[in-house]
Amino acid sequence: MMNLKFIAIAGATALLASSPLSAATFTGEFWDANTGLSSIAGAEAVIAGGAATATFDAAFIDFPNGSTDTYGDGTLLSTFLGGYASNLSGGDTSTLTYSVFRFTGYIDLAAGSNIFAVGSDDGFVLRMNGDTVASYDGNRSFATTTVTSDEGTGPTAFELIYWENGGVTGVEFYVDGELAAPVDGMAAVPVPATLPLLAAGLGGLAVLRRRRKA
Repeated sequence: MMNLKFIAIAGATALLASSPLSAATFTGEFWDANTGLSSIAGAEAVIAGGAATATFDAAFIDFPNGSTDTYGDGTLLSTFLGGYASNLSGGDTSTLTYSVFRFTGYIDLAAGSNIFAVGSDDGFVLRMNGDTVASYDGNRSFATTTVTSDEGTGPTAFELIYWENGGVTGVEFYVDGELAAPVDGMAAVPVPATLPLLAAGLGGLAVLRRRRKA
């Protein structure tokens, strides 16, 4: 009886432990392009051409972080990422010259229209659920493109691609005046999937307890 009780408890504990309780992040990818870039199509061709040079996670898209909008493109990728370089994989010696970044993840949108703002040097494209929301299809000094659009409610998938073509570079992503914050796009799924199994495990404990008393 005790062995079965232990198994039931262990199973319930394992189910809870397997739930995604860690903080959500955005996924960042970096390609060292080694060639001049001037368009969205050119940046996407670099992405399609091979695996990312480096990957990392980030809680916000604000590079370089803080009040500084841009860094010189001779800056190391690790310096550009600041504290997020702690989870950088690859690209240890890469600089920002002729590079492409792609950020993906989920953001939580309020009902109705939202204000999306992307600051970049050089160009970019922002997509929500596969649809283009905002873009700048060319090279520019650091500037911000702002768009008001209704892209749905709740956790919404996005993709932000931007590139650097020499000089200085930086990128920021805001929603309704605040830096976009990541959410778990599957946050609502584990609860109904896990609780019935947990309840079954606890129900098994109750049965064992009644049998032991009988």
